[in-house]
Amino acid sequence: MQVNGKNGGYIDFGVHPEYSTFGEAGKQAFTVEFWVKLKDVEGFFYLISTFTDDERNDHERKGWCVNSYNYGGNNMRMTYGMGFNDLMEPAFGFTTVNEWVHLAVVTDETGVDGETSGGRPIMTKMYLNGELKLSTTSHQDASKPYAANSNNVPMVAFTGMSATGSRIEDKGANGSMKHLHIWNGAKTQDEIRQLMEYPEKVTGTESDLVCGWSFAKMALDDQDIKDLTGKYTARLVGDYSWIELE
Repeated sequence: MQVNGKNGGYIDFGVHPEYSTFGEAGKQAFTVEFWVKLKDVEGFFYLISTFTDDERNDHERKGWCVNSYNYGGNNMRMTYGMGFNDLMEPAFGFTTVNEWVHLAVVTDETGVDGETSGGRPIMTKMYLNGELKLSTTSHQDASKPYAANSNNVPMVAFTGMSATGSRIEDKGANGSMKHLHIWNGAKTQDEIRQLMEYPEKVTGTESDLVCGWSFAKMALDDQDIKDLTGKYTARLVGDYSWIELE
């Protein structure tokens, strides 16, 4: 499936707190992983997001977002809302276009893989095609943990959403996505590689799978695309087309 977010296209996964909340505040752990093929990496755009920045309320920032920006070089980035005016945005260099890549972001506020650095827990690891590209602690202190998004806005792909639920028109991505999974817990590198190599083995019955969509074949109804767990649905909006995924 191809979506042109630069021309108004996006995927709407609906409003569900499970997409953004993964346990007790300050101890949340989750994994987001998917395949993506981008047509370009120009500008600043969202790939998948539960993030909002409420300008009406002192820039209260909630949720997470996998995004790309090319200010000072092309980068793939994970953004975490951490309260009023606060963010954490680890990133690694990324310039790949017109080629399928597997991206995975692993978060554990108590320490991914139990690891620490300088006495602080490693909060984030980012992987590209199963290879570790980034490992970092939070640059915020413990009083500013990741803030789950309680706003009434959907998770979306190929665009972003404002705190009032409107599409952010200048943050759209243009490309294709398949085998999207969100997991309640921090996956290891070996698990990431298994998911990358055998995505079709994810059935929806896994106890730690929050949601997942294959997007590998045309849906019967573009406004009611069931996820693997049977709990959620996605809908396609605007400029999109079903294409054969190699």
